Amino acid sequence: MGLVLSGGGARGLYHVGILKALEENSIPIDYIAGASMGAIVGGMYASGYSPDYMWEFFKTDSVSTWLSGKLPEEFSYFFKKYAPTPEMVSIDLNAGKEDITKALQLPTNLVSPYLLDLAFHRMITPASSAAADNFDNLMVPFRCVASDVFNKKLVVFKDGNLTFAIRASMSIPLVFKPMIMDTTLLYDGGVYNNFPWQSLDAYFQPDVYIGGVCARNYENPSHDNLVGQLSVMITQHTDYQLPRDTDVEIKHIFKDVTTLEYTKAEYIMQRGYDDAMAAMPQIKERIKRRVSPEEIVAKRAAFNAKKCELIYEGVQIMGLDPAQTHFVMRQLGIRDSQLISEAYFREKYLKIMATGIFTSEFPEVQFNPKSGFYRIILRMATQSDMKFSIGGNLSSTSLNQLYAGFRYRTVGRTASSYGVEAALGDYLSFVALNGRHDFYTRFPFYISYGAGVDVVDNDAKNARMYYSSKDWRAQQSIRYLVRGSFAANVSDNQTAFRAHLNLGKTRHKYFNSYYISTDTPTRLDFLYGSLTAELQKKTTNYAIYPISGVSQTISAKFTSGIEGYRAGSTQTFASNLDGKNRSWWEVNFQREQYLTLGRLVNLGYHIEGAASNHPKFSDPIATAFSQPTFAPTPLSKSIFMPEYRSNSYIAMGIMPILKFDAKNNFYLKAYLYGFLPEEFLVENRDFIAPTFERLAGYAKFIYGGSLVYQTPIGPASLTVTRFTTAPSNWNLVVNFGMMLFNK
Repeated sequence: MGLVLSGGGARGLYHVGILKALEENSIPIDYIAGASMGAIVGGMYASGYSPDYMWEFFKTDSVSTWLSGKLPEEFSYFFKKYAPTPEMVSIDLNAGKEDITKALQLPTNLVSPYLLDLAFHRMITPASSAAADNFDNLMVPFRCVASDVFNKKLVVFKDGNLTFAIRASMSIPLVFKPMIMDTTLLYDGGVYNNFPWQSLDAYFQPDVYIGGVCARNYENPSHDNLVGQLSVMITQHTDYQLPRDTDVEIKHIFKDVTTLEYTKAEYIMQRGYDDAMAAMPQIKERIKRRVSPEEIVAKRAAFNAKKCELIYEGVQIMGLDPAQTHFVMRQLGIRDSQLISEAYFREKYLKIMATGIFTSEFPEVQFNPKSGFYRIILRMATQSDMKFSIGGNLSSTSLNQLYAGFRYRTVGRTASSYGVEAALGDYLSFVALNGRHDFYTRFPFYISYGAGVDVVDNDAKNARMYYSSKDWRAQQSIRYLVRGSFAANVSDNQTAFRAHLNLGKTRHKYFNSYYISTDTPTRLDFLYGSLTAELQKKTTNYAIYPISGVSQTISAKFTSGIEGYRAGSTQTFASNLDGKNRSWWEVNFQREQYLTLGRLVNLGYHIEGAASNHPKFSDPIATAFSQPTFAPTPLSKSIFMPEYRSNSYIAMGIMPILKFDAKNNFYLKAYLYGFLPEEFLVENRDFIAPTFERLAGYAKFIYGGSLVYQTPIGPASLTVTRFTTAPSNWNLVVNFGMMLFNK
């Protein structure tokens, strides 16, 4: 009997149920063939995996994780991640390419393949070596197909590396990277034949076929369905009919399951089992021979006994220059003649790919029958060395911002990058130069440096509601900054240690009381240096409006500088000042965590505290500009509010979240924050310094909510916020994108 399994993405798990029903009823499977997901299920069965094992395996989220292409956090160092930017669209280019079509690096696949590639090797390669790369020698003789789109022909795999063959058969165009065989690109077998019974007929001529069908040909697409039109253009019509009337077809067309909806695995497999059981009387009538459960178990055990554990005796790097090869080998941490477990290699390899510095083709694994170990060949290349980015923020307030960035990267014994970025906005504009060098020693670290200038309009539209009840007003802040940083990993991969040395000058202009057009503002200049050390852990899912994960920072900072003060025409109690030294230390703790309470509900909490001996400057507003600040929301970061600044404070918040979709892209996030200062500025009067027993009388709150949809290029949000600094300080803001703020 020959079993033929169609493709169908997640719907192809239907075949696991068919296999389970056939084995339970002692129906012999002599040959098996498949395309796409049918090749995966059929290939696993031919590799010695039982239907019961596959049933339990596909119920887990492993497959969904592999097919998402998203590397788990444990495989990436948090400290290596670049700070988020408002980037919406980027273009990658390779320097030195004269032809723009070759220099321009456009993505060829939506899903990163690295997790999937290693998972396939882990599960299938030992079976391929046990069969000496001859598919007739597997537990059950096997065939699968892939599509050669250049020569427009179907490729039938009967030997070679089984892992490569299955991976080629499921490479859906634009979703997964194609496989390369002798410079030929191979895509999903379903492009040319999604039900390849002919591949068995050509080699084995089975007496009876049983076909598992869970797919159909594309229907005529509408004029506005681009995906449907592309699918029809690149795929050929498949005949899902078996060749003889005596053959048995088990078929179900799922209208409620999408191609990548593996979360419905158990439902799909159960449907396959039920349909196969319904067809069992017909199957038993056509196939008289039986194979006992004991025979099947013995056959599977005998084949699995031939497998050699996936242990590597060597790694070969191809495609990189000597310095880059040294860079990769150093990260792998592999010495000559060292045996490497698959788990060790997987961790190191995925950490390399998580840096975004390199790309890699499907790893080639070769078996050495003399030693019983494997050799892995990595064909790698560096990512494009130039990147142009544009983005910004569109807002109903003055938080509009246009952003552009450029980064150039080189890779040798270290990875270095150099960049320039700039933003132009009503509230904040800036330009910055930066550089960074990553070192991969036994304890990896990087050093970075930069210089820039930014200009903040404190009197922009986003602050008008706040200032409507004030008798003073901040106008403009300018900062010039030169910085140097050191960063390294701490304990787990998600905690970073950073040290920053900043040298800068700030200039603030503001009015101390009501003013008219002829008044001159007060000017505060502060020339300073600061040294900061911090420990930070961050696993939150979004850079802005997160709803899962943890963010925690512990920092200590020392600042010393010289104040220059020029009293404006509205200043009545302070005089000019030159060269006054101001020095202080501060420590800060902040933790934000999100808990899953149910399928639709998350709950977040925020805890923050600061302590410092910040000195008084020439007037209370001048003091507040550099005090520790509580600003937990995007809008609060954009308004200078002394009420939420204090030498020392504690703050807490709670954030209930209602999710509207399974992917956590669309949700409502409410929040309530409370702020308790040690000392506190009220309007334009001098400081009030209560004891902690009296802090309750000075509590300030921030509350509101955001309706958020996280699009592929940035979040769209509708936010309502109230600051309890005035009776009617409500703010309604519509945003699309992400805003950068001073740190």
